[in-house]
Amino acid sequence: AAGGIGGAIAKRFLEEGWRVIGWDTQLGTDEGIEWTRVDVRDWDTVDAAAVNLPDLDGVVTCAGVGVRDSALETSKDDWHRTIDINLNGTFHTARSTHDALARANGTLITIASVAGTTVFRNRAPYCASKAAVVMLTRCLAVEWAADGIRCVAVSPGFTRTPHVQRGIDEGKTNLAQVLTHTPHYRLVEPAEIATASVVR
Repeated sequence: AAGGIGGAIAKRFLEEGWRVIGWDTQLGTDEGIEWTRVDVRDWDTVDAAAVNLPDLDGVVTCAGVGVRDSALETSKDDWHRTIDINLNGTFHTARSTHDALARANGTLITIASVAGTTVFRNRAPYCASKAAVVMLTRCLAVEWAADGIRCVAVSPGFTRTPHVQRGIDEGKTNLAQVLTHTPHYRLVEPAEIATASVVR
């Protein structure tokens, strides 16, 4: 909730008058958000943070990382870190907040990616993890419908987060090439993802 897309979503909910509880490994500075230091890779830490949650109208799982290496050059640590945060973190968070969501007939929103359904060169761990997030969300939607929980995946394209901007600035991401495959011929802004993620 303190990062690029997550931070924009948390801020948007706050602006609309919601009570916002933000989880992150680094606590944010936005006043009005109730911060808890959580590493979503750690099942036990996530469960502990969820114990005293109130009824939840919405949960957004948006912790994410990516690396830019070919499959053969991807290190073991980078593979496991990407899967642990993007996929396992989504599952841990969703599972731990199920009961609080069910009590309020709430909505689980996972942040997937266009990379979950489209191949991007040198991003095998990211594409694989986001494809798994899409399928996980579909599985939870079927399983949890009887509990009154809606499950929705939001799949952004290239978004102007600090991580993406750094890749452009360092020459690791070819912005011109990215834009040729983008209908609006521009990057998505985090605030636009926030608009698509606000529970109605």
